[in-house]
Amino acid sequence: MSLNNPQPIKRARRIEMRRKWLGADRCFYCPESDISCLELDHPVGWNRDRYFGRADCRNCHRKLELNRDLHGLTKNGLHKTHESLRESHVYYLKLLALDQESIAEVLESRHVSIPLVKAALRSTAASLRRQAAKIQAPTDTNSKRITQRPNAKRKG
Repeated sequence: MSLNNPQPIKRARRIEMRRKWLGADRCFYCPESDISCLELDHPVGWNRDRYFGRADCRNCHRKLELNRDLHGLTKNGLHKTHESLRESHVYYLKLLALDQESIAEVLESRHVSIPLVKAALRSTAASLRRQAAKIQAPTDTNSKRITQRPNAKRKG
């Protein structure tokens, strides 16, 4: 047992848990692989789809956030702002388009990792399915209400 790391097993477990949580061993955009430099990015925002994320280094993450900010797609720390369902869908689609452009740039770079790109595209497809389910859900409940007879007496 060393003085610098009194509990090496716990530390190794924490590092492995972080690696599993991130879902990757390196940054999606560059070759950075130091686990302490990686963080989870949510391309369309955590509130819009908390399951849609990928690992990137802090440097690339800052660049992505700046790009989103320059496109007017961030709230700049305003967490309690209200947006309509339509506005939320518009932001989602614009953020997703920006994310697709960043994936295209990765494909053009020399740091491309085909397995990471495949995983990113599958993750994007899953996010689109979840978004479609959100859009579809309110109309399904309304259609069920319409099919009920409005003057039907309840048994009770």
